Amino acid sequence: MIQKVSKGLCLDAGCGKGPHAQFYNGTVIFADINYYFVSSALARYCGTAKAYGVVSDIRYLPFPDSLFDFIVCSSVIEHLYEEDVLSTLDSLKLLTRGRLQIDVPNEDGIISDLRKLLTRLGVYATGSSEDLALEHHSQFSPERLKGYGFEVRGCIGWVSSSRIKIGPIWDLYDSVAWRMPYVAGTLIGLYEKKQVKP
Repeated sequence: MIQKVSKGLCLDAGCGKGPHAQFYNGTVIFADINYYFVSSALARYCGTAKAYGVVSDIRYLPFPDSLFDFIVCSSVIEHLYEEDVLSTLDSLKLLTRGRLQIDVPNEDGIISDLRKLLTRLGVYATGSSEDLALEHHSQFSPERLKGYGFEVRGCIGWVSSSRIKIGPIWDLYDSVAWRMPYVAGTLIGLYEKKQVKP
């Protein structure tokens, strides 16, 4: 999806170590609160446009409104406390003049139930972590994302697909989850800013 729609000036908000770095077609700014992560994302970028790094808390990004053509915020929002979720999503919507794409774990579906079962069986680690930055403080369902103004799609999610190796079956599952987000492991929220005609 990123490779297909990224163009112009892009923002990877909460970029982590840059798992999406190779997919950007436009100029991209990698922003994260962790300097090491920003540096890693810049090193992984292999596009033909320019890439820049900014060390910043996603709740307080230092950019003017309507600056970016495309924003990605992947596996970040669930780590925020509830009181910061709405203001952060509203801020990201203000920063884009085009598209915003977020993804969060689906906590209200069959994959969530399967994850809980696999955790009990030892396939997944327990949900707690010594690093509080890795904890999930907010939970999301398709209905909740819709309530924030996103078109909601879904996919299995990279954690499940990397731990359970069933090859092309995941591709088939993703095509179903895209149309039926309730069965998804990861929810994809899509927002496109309506252009105001003069």
